[in-house]
Amino acid sequence: MYVTQTADVNGPVAVTVTYQRFYDELSPYGRWVDYPGYGYVWSPSETGFRPYYTNGYWGNTNMGWSWVSDYSWGWGPFHYGRWFYEAGYGWLWLPGYEWAPAWVSWRNQESYYGWAPLAPGMDLNFAGNINIPAEHWAFVEHAYLHDKNFRDHCIDEHQNEMIYHNSALINNTSYTNNRVKYAKGPDVKEVAAFSGKQIKPAVIREHTEPGRTSFDTDKREMHIYKPSVIPQKPQEVVKPKQVTPYKDLPHDNGHRGTWSTPAPAPSGGDNRKRKG
Repeated sequence: MYVTQTADVNGPVAVTVTYQRFYDELSPYGRWVDYPGYGYVWSPSETGFRPYYTNGYWGNTNMGWSWVSDYSWGWGPFHYGRWFYEAGYGWLWLPGYEWAPAWVSWRNQESYYGWAPLAPGMDLNFAGNINIPAEHWAFVEHAYLHDKNFRDHCIDEHQNEMIYHNSALINNTSYTNNRVKYAKGPDVKEVAAFSGKQIKPAVIREHTEPGRTSFDTDKREMHIYKPSVIPQKPQEVVKPKQVTPYKDLPHDNGHRGTWSTPAPAPSGGDNRKRKG
């Protein structure tokens, strides 16, 4: 059993799940890979996919800038865990226990805001997150960060390195319920001034079932499935129904990714072996 619900007298039903929820819900949209050192990681099936860039946008909430995904599975991989890039193959997602509006790092340049996914083992204590390759950043003109069509105003990724080296880390952070630090992103008043539009933060509301995230600017509400994720119990089998061995990934060049070797596995180790 991967999900339980308990009554909360102070609010909506509290939902608790294990990684089995991720394994089952994401399987139709990609493949689970048995990855050395990490355990089961997920590969989305969409060609050309890029996390925190493809098919979504940034919405401001009471917890900071949150990624609002238009994928039905977006409630999971953009708010839990970490993304890393496998050279010659593409992006892979490692599940995690902590929910946040997004697991990214933010930067500011004279004309652009930038963000990039945090890799496994990487947190916001890395000074400037210098371990994130320049090509993994997205830089958008200040005035269009809050625009659903922000991609029309992003610079070409081949210019990223120049912009990155002239940018500074945005040190605007907060903490999850379990005191894990995450980045809230640019100051909302500053973004509003650049865009010339009033931006009122939305309140995050919880769905009790997986599905597409909704963001209502009029009601100032963001509705998303955000269960509490707990480790599996001793002797409990928690794994994908179908798993692709790492050696079977179709690589273009056969090389391990930029973050495959240097990034340590998260606390708790290989997710194939985690127990409660």
